[in-house]
Amino acid sequence: MFKFLFTVRMAVKHAIITGLVAIVGLFYFSSVNGLTCLSCDSVVNITDCLTQKATCTDIDEQCYLDKVILPDLSTVFSGGCRSKQVCDLIASSVGKRDTVACAQCCDKPVNNSTQIPCNGYLCNQNPQPAGSTCGVCDRVGDPTDCAIDQQCQPTEVCKVNTVFSGGAIKYELGCEQKTVSYCF
Repeated sequence: MFKFLFTVRMAVKHAIITGLVAIVGLFYFSSVNGLTCLSCDSVVNITDCLTQKATCTDIDEQCYLDKVILPDLSTVFSGGCRSKQVCDLIASSVGKRDTVACAQCCDKPVNNSTQIPCNGYLCNQNPQPAGSTCGVCDRVGDPTDCAIDQQCQPTEVCKVNTVFSGGAIKYELGCEQKTVSYCF
């Protein structure tokens, strides 16, 4: 009987210690290894997000990018951190008058060569810093199919527009002027 009680006590102590180590490890991992994402709300071009980044604070969060078509048929992007559960359950529309053309999530680290978080590349986007070299193509099936490059002006950014042509989704790539947003 004594041996049984001793074994039970040791098992309980082991479970408590293991639980505490797991909790401490969880807090350490989430605070030290937070995912970095682009963070923006309703911007016209994904490159407008490049200077705004957020660190996800919850270990269960992922980076997201939503591409929304507004009632006037213009397109805007929103990105940041979102729980994995929401990413898994994302609906096909955001509100009554906006249509989500794309809603994707990722949980990869920042691209070391470009320093752009993974959500910068979701929804067929390929952001480039201002004044960089961009693909210039008209109606290609995939943005990576563009083989023509152009150096943008310092006041320009790369763009990737999605168009519906001949019953298929196509992409137009090139340089465009940076947009300025004012918040009042």
